[in-house]
Amino acid sequence: MIIPGRRTPAAELPMRNDIQDFARLTNLADGIFAVAMTFLAFTIQVPTPGAGPDGSLAARLGAMLPQLGTLAFSFIIAARVWTLHFKMHRVILRGDDLLIVLNMVLLFGIVLIPFSAAVLSTYPLSSLSVSIYAANALLMLLMDGAIWCYVRARPHFLAEGTPSDYSARMMRYSMETAAVFGGSIGVAWFAPRVALYVWALIPVLILLQARDTARASRHNGAPTRP
Repeated sequence: MIIPGRRTPAAELPMRNDIQDFARLTNLADGIFAVAMTFLAFTIQVPTPGAGPDGSLAARLGAMLPQLGTLAFSFIIAARVWTLHFKMHRVILRGDDLLIVLNMVLLFGIVLIPFSAAVLSTYPLSSLSVSIYAANALLMLLMDGAIWCYVRARPHFLAEGTPSDYSARMMRYSMETAAVFGGSIGVAWFAPRVALYVWALIPVLILLQARDTARASRHNGAPTRP
């Protein structure tokens, strides 16, 4: 019992709700994702008018295709990482300090997306810009995989009823996508254009993972989606 006016030993203090504490991390993550994905739009600069009655708008919009493509692709990547993070917090209800650190490193990668996207859209065929972008994506995905690897050894962090293969499957999804970005870094230093083509595998991979998860959901009888 806590008596007013008496210094209460730590052992007698009420325990904080660890589920609620971890939910605060979820709220922080959603805010960071929202801001980063919104700021992607600011990497696009409206072209200045040129000669002619329409200001050469069509030609100038054509010159902006690398920027528009980078915006669309970056949104897809950010949305995919958010989806993985959302699925993570559906089943990870509690954690420790190291799990929070891993999440913070992942969120740092999210904060960097507008910067790496702006660099890539400005220098679309530069080996360095392609490598910077791929490294940014690689950081996020590796951290997501590391979180699942950590949680697999600590099933008490997971919600009751979580399928036994869920952690391994989600970790595999992250590492498959990370492998594409990691491989593209090596390719970029010899042929940056080819590295961009390698990234075309990402949407295909996401679809395959979605189908794999639908199959696993039917097998487990659980409404888990990638």
